[in-house]
Amino acid sequence: MAALPLILSLLGVLIGTPIARARQACPHRGKVWAAFLAPLLALPIPSLQFQALGASLAAAVGAGLTAHKTVNQTFGVVAVLGASVTLLLLQKGF
Repeated sequence: MAALPLILSLLGVLIGTPIARARQACPHRGKVWAAFLAPLLALPIPSLQFQALGASLAAAVGAGLTAHKTVNQTFGVVAVLGASVTLLLLQKGF
């Protein structure tokens, strides 16, 4: 259950580009925004609030740094950063 925000951020990386293209917006910006906003869907679940904020932050940083790279590279960076933050929060008891 603690990995749900991370999964949402990874889905955001994958669906952000097609959504942005459909709206005739920059696909790189869509990838970053979707990766940032998707984990926040888990905020209503009290036990996942810290994980949702952490995954959102990690996804924003990872996707932002790799915005003009391929989707595969962004996916990998977001996965590594998100997993790191999720494990850190779980170790701290959040």
